Amino acid sequence: MKTNVGIFLFNGAEVLDFAGPFEVFTTATRLCEREGKERPFNVFTFAATKRNIVAREGLEVVPAYSLENVPSTDLVIIPGGVSDEPQGQKEVMDFLRKAAESKSETIASVCTGAFILAKAGILKGLKATTHWKHIKELKAIPDIDVVEGVTFVDQGKILTSAGVTSGIALSLYLVSRFVDEGLAELTAKEIEYPYPI
Repeated sequence: MKTNVGIFLFNGAEVLDFAGPFEVFTTATRLCEREGKERPFNVFTFAATKRNIVAREGLEVVPAYSLENVPSTDLVIIPGGVSDEPQGQKEVMDFLRKAAESKSETIASVCTGAFILAKAGILKGLKATTHWKHIKELKAIPDIDVVEGVTFVDQGKILTSAGVTSGIALSLYLVSRFVDEGLAELTAKEIEYPYPI
């Protein structure tokens, strides 16, 4: 059964925060196709609107979907970045709250994407992490048990990772969780990323 992986984009998003997970899940899928196996992941990008996104340092990206027409998601990836844009968009906050309330959806944030989840109220009462430079800021938000010095934190349906390349490690972990450890290891080898994570 295919897992729909929706990677959220916004203006100012950190490029590797969304490109790293995109590479992991699409590589895992390619490896399965080479073996004649079913595609484990259907990976797509989406944003609040269909307008082009200008990521950090000016990389322009065209989201495949907007919140109005995004397919159902099993896994949502929220990157970090240098913008508070998503926190100010009611429709984004509503989408994330609905995903968090769903029994079947998993949400994973990369780097400062944790602050987007926090703004939506999703991290309340949970352990979470973020980029080391922003740990103090995350600790200032009530009712979040902030964990330092880890690559990622798994709280079941909600996962958070440390900075930038930690999103690759988190995505490999999610490949092992949604498919199996063997595929995660092969994917890591294919993208030349250290494994085990």
